[in-house]
Amino acid sequence: MIIDSLRSLVEGWGVSPVWSTTLASAMALVGLAIVASILDQITKRILLGILIRIAKKSKAKWDDMLVEEKVLHQLAHFVPAMLVYSALPLVLAGWPEWLVSGLQQFALIYLAVVIVIAINRALNAVLRVYQQTETSTRVPLKPIIQVVQGIVAVSYTHLRAHETY
Repeated sequence: MIIDSLRSLVEGWGVSPVWSTTLASAMALVGLAIVASILDQITKRILLGILIRIAKKSKAKWDDMLVEEKVLHQLAHFVPAMLVYSALPLVLAGWPEWLVSGLQQFALIYLAVVIVIAINRALNAVLRVYQQTETSTRVPLKPIIQVVQGIVAVSYTHLRAHETY
């Protein structure tokens, strides 16, 4: 495992075994933060850039609205957060389970917030596309969108409040 290799490296530097686990874990956490940051930049600059170019070249308006409402930008935060969530048990191997699961819960909260914001932005994009149609003058969609956004927010809050650790 990564931690065992780092611990051996640190002990090779003359660090006592008592402190080698802590230092190895700190190094692994810094490494995870660096990899997540690089992945974030790759996702935003390359993948997001490609998707935005595709959306701008298409004749459809809905994808332009997704770009303008920054739905894709919000979803780009998902990839590095999933990496952090998934890698925490490997990076913190040997640490108390409550600490690892607590940090994973923070990552899950962040992921949920990212998803809720992306859903709200997507609903705003839907509303903007709908408002450009003739039907929008006869049948208002904004109240329905606002109710759905409220349901999404309340559902998220309800799920977080009733989750067991």
